[in-house]
Amino acid sequence: MAGTGAVAAIGECMVELIDQGPGEGDGLGQGWMRRGFGGDTLNTSVYLARLGVPVAYVTQLGDDVYSDEMTRAWQEEGMDTSLTARKPGAQPGLYAIHTDANGERSFAYWRWNAPVRTMVSDGVLDRLRAELDRFAALYLSGITLSLFDDAQRQELFRLCEAARERGLTVAFDTNHRPRCWPSAAAASDAYDRMAAIADTMMPSWEDCQAVYADSTPEDAAVRFARRGAETVVIKQGERGAGLYTHGHWREVPGVQVAQPVDTSAAGDSFNAGFLAARRAGASVDAAAVAGNRLAAVVIGHKGTIIPRATFQAPDLSDLTPASSSNSPSHNDTDHLS
Repeated sequence: MAGTGAVAAIGECMVELIDQGPGEGDGLGQGWMRRGFGGDTLNTSVYLARLGVPVAYVTQLGDDVYSDEMTRAWQEEGMDTSLTARKPGAQPGLYAIHTDANGERSFAYWRWNAPVRTMVSDGVLDRLRAELDRFAALYLSGITLSLFDDAQRQELFRLCEAARERGLTVAFDTNHRPRCWPSAAAASDAYDRMAAIADTMMPSWEDCQAVYADSTPEDAAVRFARRGAETVVIKQGERGAGLYTHGHWREVPGVQVAQPVDTSAAGDSFNAGFLAARRAGASVDAAAVAGNRLAAVVIGHKGTIIPRATFQAPDLSDLTPASSSNSPSHNDTDHLS
């Protein structure tokens, strides 16, 4: 695999407000909100860095105090911010998370003028293209694709194609948000294009049902594989993950969590555990176990990114190539190098 082993993650980070419930207000709907930062590919990037994977975050922020705080926080996590552009006069988007009693969340966004939305036309991807040889992988999501107009999105597709031609792994999570797309058809067209480019597809089963009306997770995996993806991982929440490689379907059970606190970054953290394990040489099946274990840790806490002081990485020492050699996919030796 080309490059030094680093992952370039492309996407958006926003100011995050987490609803802490009603406070002592004046009866006008006041409550407590906790501020942080988050975004799907950013969440995955932070957890990759905490698992020891070198990662660069490719995005565009503003020149405001929140952009300063974001950049500083990523550097403290050990992330490379050399491809994090700053746009004068701009500021990042904002979103709020409300979590119900079962840990399920809903989102509200204020992001339509965020500087990331002109990242491609402002030349940020040109800088990444010039530095592709120092990376082993690209990672992006459906939310990443939804940020751009069609002309910018086509440039992103071409960058991903160039990365594959130069030997990089391209991993893609659909992470479908209906309100970010004009229609389900527009989203499915974009996801299908990525399935023809990416070697690793990582959609949720919920996404597959919403966008494609697939009958079973296996049907969804086969469809993506027929488009061109070599490895398809269908995330199924507490049920774990379904895997499809070399024409073979199997399921890896999830890790049971007695009382989930916040499922906001369950899929993002699964992706980090999976990709980190693959980079270390684990089989697809063992990597899914790693993803399940990390997701189980993350959903036990409020917010998308656990504070570093309280974060404990799951034990993945048993998920070596040797320990996973009896899995159905023990010949899947292609991995992030």
